[in-house]
Amino acid sequence: MRYTTERIVKLAILSSLGLVLMFFVRFPVIPTASFLEYEPGDVPALVASFLYGPSSGLLVRCFDALCGYGVHGVGRGYGVQKKSYVQGSLDGVVFGILYNDCVDDSHEFNLHFH
Repeated sequence: MRYTTERIVKLAILSSLGLVLMFFVRFPVIPTASFLEYEPGDVPALVASFLYGPSSGLLVRCFDALCGYGVHGVGRGYGVQKKSYVQGSLDGVVFGILYNDCVDDSHEFNLHFH
């Protein structure tokens, strides 16, 4: 896969959008359990994975995680940060592989088993 300038710029935009979502949009799923938070910072990585393949989604998620560590540090704990990165990366890679394998050139979803 070739990374053109246009693709790199689009991935940078998606990555910065993920970073903004990770920092500013965060709310608890259950109000009494403040440790269960919804953070939509993984959504741009999923979009990159759907558009350009799993490696691009992984690249966006990796950049978001590194910038998040640089700015926030390990405030929530190293294990929680690492779990969030691994989960987001695996989601992006798995869904990207499934999407790119099941959608053909006519953009119709064809689920076929080999």
